Amino acid sequence: MKAKIVSAIVLAACAVQAQAAEYSTADLCKAAIAVEMGRDAKSMKTETAGDTPEISYIRKDDGKKFSYRCMLDGNRIVWRTYFPEEGQWGRWRNGEYDATVTYSVINGALQVESNQASKTYTSFTQADFAR
Repeated sequence: MKAKIVSAIVLAACAVQAQAAEYSTADLCKAAIAVEMGRDAKSMKTETAGDTPEISYIRKDDGKKFSYRCMLDGNRIVWRTYFPEEGQWGRWRNGEYDATVTYSVINGALQVESNQASKTYTSFTQADFAR
């Protein structure tokens, strides 16, 4: 019984990764930040790629740069922000009172949901992520 449960968990994790294969971790990060901050994913730049990509955008109103890092935890996208005044990264937003941002891929479209920002899915396609 225990082996079946562990196998089911492993298979579910692999399915989430396989679903998202057409979207990079940086794409997922851009989508999460777009939903959380109310920004256009096309306006974001990938500074560094990899398992914990760094993305940024510049606010048009005042030219201020905002930088974020993300990591995946199953189908959850966890992020943190950079504080230039302090010269350090903030905490990962995965605490009890933080928004939970999740994703799925349905018919090739990336669906991102925040339990605080929109409470509905926001859809993205490859065209939303300038390369």
